[in-house]
Amino acid sequence: MISRIGRLLGTALGALSGRGRITSLTAAIDAHKAGNYARAYPALRRWAEAGEPEAQCRVGTMYQFAHGVARDHQAAFHWYERAALAGHPRAQYHAAICCALARGVSRDHTRAAHWFRKAADQGHVHAQHDLAVCYREGLGVEQDDAAAARWFAQAADQDDAAAQYWLGYLHEWGLGVDRNLPRAAALFRRAADQGFAQAQFRLGLCCRDGIGIVQDREAAHAWFARAAAQGDNLAKLSLEAMDRPNSA
Repeated sequence: MISRIGRLLGTALGALSGRGRITSLTAAIDAHKAGNYARAYPALRRWAEAGEPEAQCRVGTMYQFAHGVARDHQAAFHWYERAALAGHPRAQYHAAICCALARGVSRDHTRAAHWFRKAADQGHVHAQHDLAVCYREGLGVEQDDAAAARWFAQAADQDDAAAQYWLGYLHEWGLGVDRNLPRAAALFRRAADQGFAQAQFRLGLCCRDGIGIVQDREAAHAWFARAAAQGDNLAKLSLEAMDRPNSA
């Protein structure tokens, strides 16, 4: 996401070029993507100070993850928020995480939910999932399972496995949506196929007990085994129960 300011300043910064020095925003982004942080940082910092949101977001990540600079969560949040205020969705998501986890800023779930919504409205899949969690748990917003279901659905449509699992859970229990067991099982399967352990366990239960799908104990055993292999303790217990002699 390179803004108009990036294109307008290209010629001006190009005139300042020295031997081996990155001046192009595109080159700076390429260096950052390649992990060449020592070369990327000075150029990205110049672009960030000039008001380029993509550069501001990337400088924020460099401070957050100590990529070429000393880790500094306050500096990371500063740059994330500047880019977020300019409408940069990835920066809005990072700013929300900082507010939710008290990284570089005081914990503030209301502020976090605000930035999650800004990013979610622009289609940021992780923000959609996390905004749904805010509504599910009442973090920074009034608890609202129907709103949670709507945002989980948007993230699920983008193949977010966690959102598919939680939307399935809401359908299984009729929370914020009509109870729909076949829909729940289908969503658990979509998430399970992506390796989401909790969904593999829930799908195993559906297969074992015929919840929303035809009962299939062999398939249940297979799904429990896949979830157990990822450390899911409930799946391990269910697998042990099925493996006992004369279990039915």
